[in-house]
Amino acid sequence: MTENPEDGSMARSAPVIPRDEGEHGSAVTRVATELQEFFGISESLLPCAVVVEPRERRVFAVGLTERITLYRLLKELKIAMEPGIARVNQARSEVARAREDLAGRRRRRWQATEPYGPADRGRIARRLREAAEGMDDDAVRLSHWLSDRLLLARPLTTDERQQADALFALLHGRFGVLPLRERRGLLRAVRRAVDKLNSLDDVPGTPPEPCTDADLRVVDGQIRLSRERLRTREAGLRRALRNIALSPLVLSVTRGLGLEQETTRGLLTWRQCTWPVTVLAAPERRRPTISYEWA
Repeated sequence: MTENPEDGSMARSAPVIPRDEGEHGSAVTRVATELQEFFGISESLLPCAVVVEPRERRVFAVGLTERITLYRLLKELKIAMEPGIARVNQARSEVARAREDLAGRRRRRWQATEPYGPADRGRIARRLREAAEGMDDDAVRLSHWLSDRLLLARPLTTDERQQADALFALLHGRFGVLPLRERRGLLRAVRRAVDKLNSLDDVPGTPPEPCTDADLRVVDGQIRLSRERLRTREAGLRRALRNIALSPLVLSVTRGLGLEQETTRGLLTWRQCTWPVTVLAAPERRRPTISYEWA
């Protein structure tokens, strides 16, 4: 149905053949003849359906009758394939979940070890607490506070930023007994760790991510398990795909429809297709044999 843009009325449209009817019919006949010659199918087997199994390089020519139509053949094949397809879909879903799990663990591993991520912040926090020994009370208190605060994966609040700035002002130029180069390097690392915290999404209550070497070893072990689980799921998918091979399904379905496997009947001696072609057709009716006896 199409709508007339002028008055809004509806008009019924019919499919249009791109060329005239005679040329269209000629093209269809030519294609059918080329396929018939390619597979080497004799006129005696027509009408038939050709099923190609590319993985096994096999071809099946299934003879059609009034009882065994193309619709019935395809329907029976689909019914036979449904359990295998369901297993394949389940296996694909398991593979997708395993890949997502592995990607998530790798992403968390990277986030834990990225520059000024949780692992770096944990090391900087320990260095800051150690360097605070021997300072005055305010510097020690703020250093201990910031070393604990660096382990929380969320941005500093306005009040916390003021405390951090106060600590930076106190520590600028006097970092206990540390040499000048180490002192400046640690102060620079602390500033960058704070900047990293402030660049995170503000998610109150987010637990600290793994930052110790022991935690990272646990994460690495989980990644190995996820990788092995993915390999197992992928092997299961390959098995499920192999179990829905088309050849046994075609043979089983056609046998159930009462067709018999032939070797040469309905095939020409020469054909372009080099793969084995199996004919599945209704058994030929044998004519009754009449014998005469003379009295």
